[in-house]
Amino acid sequence: MPPSRIPPLFTEFELQARRLGLAPEDYVSSAKLRTWCERYRNTFYIPEWLLAEWGITVNSDFTGAA
Repeated sequence: MPPSRIPPLFTEFELQARRLGLAPEDYVSSAKLRTWCERYRNTFYIPEWLLAEWGITVNSDFTGAA
């Protein structure tokens, strides 16, 4: 029996980009992706280069704990 394949795992950011039908070269020009990134910058991983491109800062003290 061949080994079972593990499906690829995607970050929430990657899933959102896919939902919007974006390729990486389209990220910077997408207003919808930027809005999503601004909203979830302290919740989900977003590539640092993209945050820097848009000038979005992340709360470094954010732990997610209530």
